[in-house]
Amino acid sequence: MKKLEIELDETTYEKIEQLTKTHHCQVSNLIKALNNQHFSSYLKIQTVMDKKTQ
Repeated sequence: MKKLEIELDETTYEKIEQLTKTHHCQVSNLIKALNNQHFSSYLKIQTVMDKKTQ
């Protein structure tokens, strides 16, 4: 395994934190799922919703 260190703004961190709670998983699981496109539809919808609220 490799270690990944990232810096996130507070808003992005909070969104990731919420996703991990909603999906009962760890950040590493979200990254794996994104890599496999399992959450792509959700993220597209979330992005559209985020743009509407800005």
